[in-house]
Amino acid sequence: MREKQKMTKKVIAIMTTLLMFTLVGCNKTSDNNLKEQIKNKYMYFNFENKSWMNSKYDYKVSETYIARFTEEDVALYSIRENVQESMSFKGSELDENGNGITYNFVSHPDNKYKIHVYLDEENNNKLKVKLYDPQGNVDTVNGDLMTKEECENKIKNTINEIELKNMIEIGFGKEANLDLDKIKSDIDKARDTIYEETKENRDDIYYLYSPVDNYSELNNDKKTQYVGFVGIDLDEYGEMRTMSDFLYLVDMDDFTLYTYAPGENGSYVLEKYEGSSLQVSDSNDNNTETVDSNTETIDNNTEVSNDKMPTMAEQEDAIAKIMAEYGPSTEEHQVAVLKDPIFYNGEWCYMVATQFETPTGITKSNQFYVGSKTLENYGSIY
Repeated sequence: MREKQKMTKKVIAIMTTLLMFTLVGCNKTSDNNLKEQIKNKYMYFNFENKSWMNSKYDYKVSETYIARFTEEDVALYSIRENVQESMSFKGSELDENGNGITYNFVSHPDNKYKIHVYLDEENNNKLKVKLYDPQGNVDTVNGDLMTKEECENKIKNTINEIELKNMIEIGFGKEANLDLDKIKSDIDKARDTIYEETKENRDDIYYLYSPVDNYSELNNDKKTQYVGFVGIDLDEYGEMRTMSDFLYLVDMDDFTLYTYAPGENGSYVLEKYEGSSLQVSDSNDNNTETVDSNTETIDNNTEVSNDKMPTMAEQEDAIAKIMAEYGPSTEEHQVAVLKDPIFYNGEWCYMVATQFETPTGITKSNQFYVGSKTLENYGSIY
C-alpha cells in the first residue's frame, strides 16, 4: 500500500513538473510569436487636442508619438511642447494571457510611458496598440500598427517642416529605419518648383511647408500625392508680415504645380497653376512704389512725408479711435494697432494687425493701414 502511495506521489510530481514546463513553453512561444508579428511594425499617434503654436511662423503643432518595433526593442520618438526626443527603452513584459506585450520607456525629465500592443480577440486577433501617459492614463483609443510606408506617409502629411528637421538632426530616421531625408529632399524640391514657376523672390516670400492632412476637403487619395505650401510675406528683417489665404500644391509624381484656394460657399478648389503669382492680401494692387532717401511716392502722385509726427497724446487718441472701430480683441480674433504711423492721402495712418485661427489649425494674419481721421481702410499701402 505504501509503495503504491509513493508511486502515485511520484506520478503527480512528474505530471506537475511537465505541466509547468508546458505552461512556460507556451508562454515563451506566445511571446516569440507575438513579437514576430509586431516586428518591423510602426505606431503613429497625433493628438489634435494637445497642441501649441510654433513661435516663428504661428502654425499649430500637435503632440505626436512615433514608434518602430523590432523583435528585441522599440524606438519611440515624441514631439511635446518644448521637448522633442527619442525616449529611452526600458524593457518589455508579456501579458499573463500571452496575448499582449507592454513596452516601458523613460522620457525627459524621467517621466515613464508605456506602449501596450495586444491581439484584439474581438476583431479576429488584429494587432492593436495603446499609449499610456506618465500618470497611467490611456492617451488614446485603440490604434492600429502600420507598415513603414504608411508611417512615412503619415509623417509627410502631418509633421511640419521644422519638427521634421529636428527628427532628422536627432537621428530618429536611422534609429527607426525611416527615410526622413527623402521626405525632406522632396519638400525642398517641391519648394524650388514653386519659385521656378512663380518667379517670386526668396527674400520677399517664403513658402512654408504645410502638411496636406490639415486640409480636410482634399481627397484622401490625393494626400500622399501632393505636398503643400503656404506663402509667408517677409519684412526687411526676414520676419513674417502676412500669410496667404491659399496653398500651392505640388504633385510629387511629376512636380506639376497647383493652387488650392477658397471657392464659393467656403469650399476650396484645386486648380492647375496658370501663371499668376502669389499675392499677399493687398487692397491696393494697382499701387506702384518708388523710394528715395526722404520721400515715398505712391500712385505716382501722393507724397508721403515723414515730418511733423503727431504727439504721443495725439497718437494715443488716434489708436483708441481705430481700436473702437476695428476691435476689440477676442479669444478667437486678436486685433492690435501698431505705433509709428505713416502719412498717406492727407492723414496719418496706423497699421492694424489681426490674427485668428482657422478650423484647420493654421493661424491666419492680416495687416492693413487705417486713416486716423477718416478711419478708412487703405489696405497695404506699400
